[in-house]
Amino acid sequence: KYEGHTLKSWIMNEHIMAWIDERPILMPPDLLMFLQDNGEPITNTNLKEGMKINAIVAKAPEKWRSPKGLQYFGPQRFGFRYEYVPVEELLKWWLK
Repeated sequence: KYEGHTLKSWIMNEHIMAWIDERPILMPPDLLMFLQDNGEPITNTNLKEGMKINAIVAKAPEKWRSPKGLQYFGPQRFGFRYEYVPVEELLKWWLK
């Protein structure tokens, strides 16, 4: 089901924003992590274009998702012109 799709991540020390097939699937402050098939983490320095990965997302703490928190950790803080949408909403289309 998931093969053949392209996941792109914008990195600034960590994964800040991510898209699948050009559609946003993760916005800050929510979290994205990559794992190898054996469960070992893939660090950004070891990440290569075209690599097969397992992606895990996590909701940020509620205080980071608050209006005040989004001033410091939201997409616009990193220069993106998106209004924050929680990862659980962004992924609904993908998980059908």
